[in-house]
Amino acid sequence: CVVAQVPLVSGFRNIQRLVRADFIAGLRASLDQDREARLAGKPPGMLPVVSEDPLGPCALPTPDSYQWFTETGRTRAQSWRNEVTLRTVDLLMEYEPGAYIDRIAPTPLLMVVAAGDHLTPSDLALEAYNRAL
Repeated sequence: CVVAQVPLVSGFRNIQRLVRADFIAGLRASLDQDREARLAGKPPGMLPVVSEDPLGPCALPTPDSYQWFTETGRTRAQSWRNEVTLRTVDLLMEYEPGAYIDRIAPTPLLMVVAAGDHLTPSDLALEAYNRAL
């Protein structure tokens, strides 16, 4: 039996939805520069997790992400820092568990999908579910 709660089935497709199309080339350039810097032994590049500026660079560029992370940080996680490595975003773009979902059949599958979730879009999860049948 396989159970997935609000599954992220395609990191690349999620990034395509979260990051404006005209920002993708700049993001890729930043990721390339970070890889080269880390290969040279430099510390990893960092990116804010959220930004109040809707056009500002960050990993989760949505108003509800900004609200949740800043409120949670202030009320429940005072030591939280608003930063993530560029490598994390790079690895997210390569995270593709949905590519294998059709291989699990006939294993029973339960996917709990959240309606209206734009960080883990329900249509991508439902599309993956249908491929598993």
